[in-house]
Amino acid sequence: MSEVADKVGQWAAVLFMVPLLLARYSFSRYTETRDLFYGTVQALSQAIDAKDGFTRGHADRVSRIAGAIARELGIAEREIEQIELAGLLHDIGKIGIEDRILMKPARLDPDEQELMRRHPIYGASILEPSAALRPLVPIVLAHHENFDGSGYPQGLKGEDIPIGSRILIVADTYEAMTSDRIYRKAPGHDRAMEQLNRYKGTQFDPVCVRALQTCIQRRGPDSFEANDLPPINYETLAELRRRLAREPLVRDAHAS
Repeated sequence: MSEVADKVGQWAAVLFMVPLLLARYSFSRYTETRDLFYGTVQALSQAIDAKDGFTRGHADRVSRIAGAIARELGIAEREIEQIELAGLLHDIGKIGIEDRILMKPARLDPDEQELMRRHPIYGASILEPSAALRPLVPIVLAHHENFDGSGYPQGLKGEDIPIGSRILIVADTYEAMTSDRIYRKAPGHDRAMEQLNRYKGTQFDPVCVRALQTCIQRRGPDSFEANDLPPINYETLAELRRRLAREPLVRDAHAS
């Protein structure tokens, strides 16, 4: 697991350190640092999208769709925030998967499939050290679990799967089928809803599918577009890294 965590690189290390500073500042300083934290999460999610060959904004759209489903279900706002963050970082474990597997144009062989199926475990391992992100671990770990127990990595079933994970698999599937990819045009909204309804009760929680359907009927299928998504903000990452480097707490941690 340590080898996988090492692959996250310097920016994930920055991500882990931010929560250590949040309690140290006045409210205005807290708010500024919190904004940098969320900017870092968003930038990291965009980097994951690029590594996996997704179109820019995939994770952001998954996060938006998941948040809309959660609100439709009446979930508490604090938990919604966690689900939205998990949407941004649900595939962070793919950092531990070799590019030759992620980018392979042909069908994965059984060994490669087994490696790919480990990315939720890698993701949970990567997030675990961060106190601020630890609540996301069960959601990220279970985001490929199927409602009938046929998913991975633990084979969880029904309500044993965290509600955030049940929401994420619906949001991720809908986003994947309604966005163009490098290698194909999007099947589109109607095809996506047909697929979700066909497999509700087996792959998907029927309650989450119905909630998405209600959201789309009310808001329209184009309401989740991330057209206002900013460029990958490497300046934000660099600024946060500079601030952290000046903190005695962080310097001492690196020296120990």
